[in-house]
Amino acid sequence: PSISPLQISRAVDILAEIMDCELLDMGERGEVIARLLLMLAYDQAVEREQSRVVTPFYSQGCKLNNFIKALFTPEIADRILDSSPDDSRSKFKLRDAFADAFVRFTHFVKMDDAAGSTINAMYAAFLRGMAAIYHHDAGVDIAIPVFLRGVFDGVIRQGAMTAVLIRLMHPLRPHDLKSAARLMIDQADVDLFP
Repeated sequence: PSISPLQISRAVDILAEIMDCELLDMGERGEVIARLLLMLAYDQAVEREQSRVVTPFYSQGCKLNNFIKALFTPEIADRILDSSPDDSRSKFKLRDAFADAFVRFTHFVKMDDAAGSTINAMYAAFLRGMAAIYHHDAGVDIAIPVFLRGVFDGVIRQGAMTAVLIRLMHPLRPHDLKSAARLMIDQADVDLFP
C-alpha cells in the first residue's frame, strides 16, 4: 500500500479551501503545509517498511533514514544522509550514525513553554507518538522525536532520545539560502540536551 495521488489531492484541496477562506495568516499557512509534507513523508516511510502488511501500523514508527528518503528527492536525501558533523573530526555519515534510529509521530502538539524543548519532552512525545510545534521565539518550529534504538539495549528512555529540529523561514528570501549560518539551529539556543 502507498499514499494514493487521490489522498494527496484531497489533502491539498482541503488546505486550498482553508487558505481561500483566509482562516490562517501567511506564516501559519506555511507551517500547515510543512506539517502536511512531514506527515505524508512519515506515512510513506511507514508504508514502505511495512509493505507486506495489509494495513500498516502507523504508530509503530519508521527508521529515520527512510523518513528522510521519503521527505526529500533521492539526490537531496543522499546528500543529507552522506553528510557528517561540521564540529567534529569524525567522518561518520548521518546514515551510519543513525542507522538504528526511529521516528514515531502520528500527530502534532503545540508546546507553550521552554519545558517542551527538553530531551524529557522528546521522550514523552515519542511515547505518545507526537511531534512538537514550538512557539515562534524558540528558534525551532517543529521537533520530531527520535529514538536511538542501539542505545541502552533498545530500551526506550530519555538517554536514548534526540530530535529532528526544523526551522521554517518566514519568509525565505534568496539571500537566506546563501548563508548556511542563517539556516543553522544552535543547540545552545534550543537547550534540548541537559
